[in-house]
Amino acid sequence: MNFILTLSLIFPFTVLILYTSAEELPQTTTDNEGHDGTLELSEEEIFIADTLRLIRAGDAEIILDDATKEFVLTIGLTGAGKTTLTKFFAIPESLESYDSGHRILIRDKNQTISEKSTIVSKTIFPERLLDPTSNHVYYDMPGFSDTRNTSIEIANAWFMKKVADRASSVKILFIVGHSTLQFGQHRDVFLKLLAAATDFVKDPKKFADATSLIVSKVGGRRVVGKNAEDIIEDIADFLLNVKGDLGDVTTDPETERKYSDLIDAFLAKDINGTYTKISFFRQPNQVGALKEIPSVMERLPHMRQVVENNTVFVKSVPEDFGISVSPKGQLLSLNLTAITHEKITSIIITIQEQIQSHFTTAVNSSLHNVGTVVRNLKELEIIPESIQSIFSRNEFLDKLAQSLEVLNLPFISNFSIELRNLGDNLQFFEDITQQQLHFNNKEWSRPIKIAVQSSKMKVIEILTEANAQVITQISDIASQFQNNYEEKLKMSENMTALNLEMREFSQTLKTFLETAHERSQSFNDFSSHFHTFLSPYGMSFPVILNADIQIEGKDCQHISQLKLIQWLIPLKVLQKHIRSKTLSLEIQIHATKLQNEIADVRREMDNLENNATEQLNNLKLEIANLRIQTKNDPELWNTKYLQAEENCRTEATNAIEIHDQKLQQIRESQDHLKSGYQLEISQVKQKAEKIQTQCPERLEILNGNLKQERADQTEKISEIQRIGDELDNHVRQIQQESLQREDETCLKNLQNQEELCTQQKILLTVHAQQEKLLMEEKMQEAESACVKRKETETSSCTLQKIDMERQSNRDSQLLREELEAKTNACLDDQSIKKANCDNQAARIRSKIGKVNAYLHEELTKQETACKKKISRTQDLHKTDQGGLEEEILDSIRKVNTTCESQLREAKNTLKHQELLQKYKIMAEDSESV
Repeated sequence: MNFILTLSLIFPFTVLILYTSAEELPQTTTDNEGHDGTLELSEEEIFIADTLRLIRAGDAEIILDDATKEFVLTIGLTGAGKTTLTKFFAIPESLESYDSGHRILIRDKNQTISEKSTIVSKTIFPERLLDPTSNHVYYDMPGFSDTRNTSIEIANAWFMKKVADRASSVKILFIVGHSTLQFGQHRDVFLKLLAAATDFVKDPKKFADATSLIVSKVGGRRVVGKNAEDIIEDIADFLLNVKGDLGDVTTDPETERKYSDLIDAFLAKDINGTYTKISFFRQPNQVGALKEIPSVMERLPHMRQVVENNTVFVKSVPEDFGISVSPKGQLLSLNLTAITHEKITSIIITIQEQIQSHFTTAVNSSLHNVGTVVRNLKELEIIPESIQSIFSRNEFLDKLAQSLEVLNLPFISNFSIELRNLGDNLQFFEDITQQQLHFNNKEWSRPIKIAVQSSKMKVIEILTEANAQVITQISDIASQFQNNYEEKLKMSENMTALNLEMREFSQTLKTFLETAHERSQSFNDFSSHFHTFLSPYGMSFPVILNADIQIEGKDCQHISQLKLIQWLIPLKVLQKHIRSKTLSLEIQIHATKLQNEIADVRREMDNLENNATEQLNNLKLEIANLRIQTKNDPELWNTKYLQAEENCRTEATNAIEIHDQKLQQIRESQDHLKSGYQLEISQVKQKAEKIQTQCPERLEILNGNLKQERADQTEKISEIQRIGDELDNHVRQIQQESLQREDETCLKNLQNQEELCTQQKILLTVHAQQEKLLMEEKMQEAESACVKRKETETSSCTLQKIDMERQSNRDSQLLREELEAKTNACLDDQSIKKANCDNQAARIRSKIGKVNAYLHEELTKQETACKKKISRTQDLHKTDQGGLEEEILDSIRKVNTTCESQLREAKNTLKHQELLQKYKIMAEDSESV
């Protein structure tokens, strides 16, 4: 841990440099400073940078398909031929053999197989290959013990662990060069494979049914004349021999058990005693495509049988696989642990800055994006709560990355992927070094909390500004309606139709205001409802949020800076204004109507008066005519005069009555209209007075509410600013305290280092002086000792020569005595063997005598039987008697001749053992007879 802290203090800027790409790294030299004065990286720093570059490149290069999680892991030492055999299974048509000048090698079109020494491997990243015949997915893994450099070694271990951890079930195919498994070769290479393989596969016994072995590069004079079974038997004999000597290889029982389990997995047999997990690949002996070389292709079916049919996929978990890295790689991984930890911290701080920048920029964004900003804030607010109680680093990083991905911000996705990768890298480096860094939740969660608090202030500011924009837009729409009706009032000729239109608009607006709270739970609800109200009038409310959010209604169930009550105030004022104008217009229309009716009455009265005058003039004319007639005929005139006067009186009376009646009717109608108009006018006046009385009160109430709202808003903004200032001060104070602590720590460390350096310098100076004095004394002592040693060695050499001569004489005497003893022992042994041989010969002679006696007895019995047979049949076979006697005698002679020759041979032969066995068989045969 102290080493990690020292590294972070010594290389604070190197930590950032090491994560740049390979193109950004400067050309390095062995000195600390280049020829142009720039700072050069040390060899260790270059290894660290290369390791991280390789891991990053591999993470992007390696294909890991979630759809297929059953893998065949092809593993072995570097240069064993893993890539060749993996391609031989999947795409044999891509392989060809060629003459390298001193031997025939194999290559492919993509040249991923090394054309140089087999020690040099071209496989850095695991390559995924699909075998279309079996549908097996092969992963050509990097080789164990890659000797190129430590960076490649660590990267290889990372890639192997990453691929193996992703699998749900695996088969493990070991590729081993034939020279590694031959008697007469050093076993070190195979033991190195066992060590690396059991580091990678922690429990070989668990995967015994999934394990197989293919031996590569089989060829040459060692296998000439041998068939496939003989070659596999030789491989198995070698494995059995190694297994038998494991007790001498390691003193650790657990290691010996793992080695033995892996070898047992290779040596599995079927009921016929055939090795089912071992096959081999025959090296081509001619140039050309491998598919056209029969000796190579005839091995493919058996190899497929071993891998595809004789092994099964075994379920696996990440804990089944380990890491195989050299001590040098472990030291480098220790440095990488500190650097990766610092990188994660740097990324989290960058995420904090990016989030704050995003919400700061959103203040000036379009009103349409307000919902998205609020949604992002809600998702962001969940993160601190979800990570604050996590005390596992990997779980913390995974949860943080998952939460960041939910934010759906354009700059976040790369960070979340990198956090996961770096978390895996850090765990990997810790697994290598077996040293765990302490996880401090607050160190990584504090920047996120600060980002959330800062962003919340920005969102409140955004919502307040959005609320003001909505009020402004609605006020503009209300003003536009008011101006339109003002223009119509000035220009319209049909006031009745305008009055009806304004009355209908006022009622529609009133209905909208009454239903707005019920139908406007969110911003887009209100926008849609308002747009529906405006569309018949050729107007629209163009604000629709990309992501809908809730607003604050009159019930205040949801508190927000977006307040529906404030939005409706301009519309309520408009509705009251339109209603007032409608009442005024109705009064004006009624007054005009009344005036027109009075004018009509007056015109009618004038017409009646004109008619009466005309009739009176006519009567006067008639009277004048009558007077003339009267003068001419007084009596007739008197009569007509009286009659006319009577008629005139009657007509006058009738006309007066009619006139009075009409006048009375007009007066009554006028009085009725006047009283109705007066009642209506008084009602209108009362309403107007009531409105005029209520309007200032309502206006005063609204103004008071508006002032109170503004005061509340101002107070909230002040409170928010105060909280923000306190938060900023708190954050600033924390940062200053942190910086101060870091400065103090740095100064203390520097002071300690300076004191340590000073003390070390003093100690080194004193030590150098002491060493110098000691060296001088040692030189003097060495000179005197050299002289003494020379004299001593001279005398010692003489003594040693005498001792050697004495020792030589003693050794010679001992050798002579030993030779004499061995000679005597040999003679004794020969005499014993001779005695044994004589005893065996005596036993043989005894057995031969018994055999001869038995044979003589049998011949006598046969002779007697024959004589009896002859005597019984001589009467019937007289003609054949001579022949039978001759045959019997011939048989007797043959038996005697055989026995005598065998006796002579037994007496003259010196091969006692063979003769003993031979007569033993004969004796057994004779006994059976």
